[in-house]
Amino acid sequence: MIVSTWHERIPLSATRHFSPLVLDYVSRSSRLLPWVSHFPSPQAMEKAIEAKQKHPLLREVLVTELRKQYLNMPDSDLANKQIDSLRNENTFSVCTAHQPLLFTGPLYFIYKTVHALVLAKKLSAQFPNKHFVPIFYMGSEDHDLDEIGHCRIQNENLVWETSQQGACGRMKTTHMEEVISAYSKYWNEAVPCEKAWLEVIHSAYDGQRTLAQATQYILHHLFGAKGLVVLDADTAELKKLFVPVMEQELFGKSSSQQLKPSLEALQTHYTLQASPRPINLFYLNEEGRYRIEKNENGWGAVGTSLQWNEATLRKELVDFPDRFSPNVILRPLYQETILPNIAFIGGGGELAYWIPLKVLFDGFKVPFPTLFLRNSLLYVTSSQKQALLNKQISTHNLFMLPDEWYNVLVAEQPWIKKWQETASQIQTMLANYQHDASNLSPDYQESFAAHRAKVQRILNRVTQKTKAHLKRHDDLQWHGFVSLQNKLFPEGQLQERYEHGLMLMKALGDTWLDVLMNVQDPYSDQFTLFGEHPKED
Repeated sequence: MIVSTWHERIPLSATRHFSPLVLDYVSRSSRLLPWVSHFPSPQAMEKAIEAKQKHPLLREVLVTELRKQYLNMPDSDLANKQIDSLRNENTFSVCTAHQPLLFTGPLYFIYKTVHALVLAKKLSAQFPNKHFVPIFYMGSEDHDLDEIGHCRIQNENLVWETSQQGACGRMKTTHMEEVISAYSKYWNEAVPCEKAWLEVIHSAYDGQRTLAQATQYILHHLFGAKGLVVLDADTAELKKLFVPVMEQELFGKSSSQQLKPSLEALQTHYTLQASPRPINLFYLNEEGRYRIEKNENGWGAVGTSLQWNEATLRKELVDFPDRFSPNVILRPLYQETILPNIAFIGGGGELAYWIPLKVLFDGFKVPFPTLFLRNSLLYVTSSQKQALLNKQISTHNLFMLPDEWYNVLVAEQPWIKKWQETASQIQTMLANYQHDASNLSPDYQESFAAHRAKVQRILNRVTQKTKAHLKRHDDLQWHGFVSLQNKLFPEGQLQERYEHGLMLMKALGDTWLDVLMNVQDPYSDQFTLFGEHPKED
């Protein structure tokens, strides 16, 4: 049974947490039209489907690779049906992506995944003669272990200590006993859904699976019953499909050359997330993930002794495509080359590096997907909601700076209003007198102006002293607001970027996913606040 919940949406601009690029995107600014196929809408999805239908895909390769990855996945009948449906020309995917974060990482990892689920569900209702598969594309080739190998839960930062190098997705989940033990203490095995979650964690990080396989296992457990398919694209067979683009990057006109005019135009208005390198490919092996650079002897892998001429590099690419890894500039193009994808769901940072890439997609004649800004949400507990009601604080007020909120509180006090009216009357009286005395001597006028300014300073000083006294003694319960705000925005961050992804399981029990799917709207361009209704006394 789903718990009784409320939700409210407010404009992203009211939160102060989103960049000008994101705000322009959700407001459909004409400034961005050259870099966008379609802004998100039901009508746009119809056009995206038409474009993707014209794009040739080797669907059988994708299905075969996914089948391999799901071979030993438990309870995978629905997943296998979803995977097999990708053979059908009338099946399309909606995709989100992320690195394989430890224990799912923060809440936004969960939110973007649910966004893909609800978008696929919405599209299935809109286009009943077509099928839509939500896909989580795993960025398993990322090598930033500092970002991937930690998890914050209830203000404790848990870190997986490992000496492994290279692509994080390829790392074995060995020597994780200590971090799993530290994580487990936050879960109550007397609660069935929490006990089941811990069992999943122990099975996923068993020392035999890679980090990518463990993340795939976890996501399948959480969302497989809702139809999610998780793809690790770090395979030789899938990368063979991308060889023509990688050849162009290495031996022809590179993506950085193609993107230069687009990036220069966008940078006049926005701060962009990523900048292309002369070659936007890494070389992967068991020791690490290394940038490929051109040098006086041909091509080399930075930080290694590996060196190629054109012939040997071409042979390496054809024989071992899995040793080549697209960076943040080429990864989106790789994703869209291998998937029947019509929509990509990402955060503000992801949109910032996707938007400049449309010219690159156009050059390779790959349809550019409709970009969806992932839903951003704030969970408010029933007691926090009750505190808001008691203090008559609007949810909009939660995003105000503390001093701004205090000024609102003060301005609402009748005796403050009366004081300000009195101060205003004094100001008006002095202004009128100075005007009437304009025919007096210049010395008198100058003296009077000085005294008038002094009175103004005194009035301001009395007002500030009064506010400081009220704040110090908390006569208006301002500190309660600040305390509540600190809980909802830890360290000044959005909750979704700070709190653990499964905090909602702790709060809502086994109904958490259904609650999320009910409050998320895939076409919404607003910020969502939600939570349980306050409990009645």
